Amino acid sequence: MFKLFGSKKQQAPAPVQPKKEAQSSKDSIQKLKKQIEILEKREQLQQTKVDALVKDAKAKMAKKDTDGAKFALKKKKMLEAEIKSIQGQQMNLQTTMLSLEKAQINIQTYQVQSNAKETFDGINKVMNVDSVQDVFDELQDLMEDQKEVDNVLSGPLGDQPDDEELDDELANLMEDDEEEEKVVDTTPQVVAPTVPEGPILPNVPTGDITVQHKTEEEQALADLMAEMN
Repeated sequence: MFKLFGSKKQQAPAPVQPKKEAQSSKDSIQKLKKQIEILEKREQLQQTKVDALVKDAKAKMAKKDTDGAKFALKKKKMLEAEIKSIQGQQMNLQTTMLSLEKAQINIQTYQVQSNAKETFDGINKVMNVDSVQDVFDELQDLMEDQKEVDNVLSGPLGDQPDDEELDDELANLMEDDEEEEKVVDTTPQVVAPTVPEGPILPNVPTGDITVQHKTEEEQALADLMAEMN
């Protein structure tokens, strides 16, 4: 039999909030750690009992109490089986706890990425390619305007001589300098002789010295003059 009215659509389950999921994982991990500690204490207690039963069995064997020794060993076997079971439970709890810790790290990574996405969304609402291009174009226009203002402020004020007039004046100055250099100075100049410092001595000959020999008449005359003096 067909239904006259359409069946009600099943609503999709609401997404779990990451923060709540992270808190739930932390609670579960803490409970697992606590249970592992309980099992460890239980294992230590049962192992102590096993060690005591071994000593008890040895003591009864020493007393030839075989039945008592066997009974102690049976209890020991039971406790060892329980210890093995406890160790298996601990391993399972450790595996579960490691998986939850990994899942918790994954949740934290997801939260960081989600926050980064929200940050990017907020930035894109304020700044996008079009807005950046508009700002860049406006800055370019403002810089061009400022450049024109600088040109106006640094330009000359009032009437300024043109370059042609300055070139003509410079040429005239050069011609005047050349004419002044051509004028000859006719004023007589007095040159003072250079007087050496210290006593004036005759020059010492630097070449070969030629000794002139006197003639016989000159020698006789010289001797006569010497005798008269």
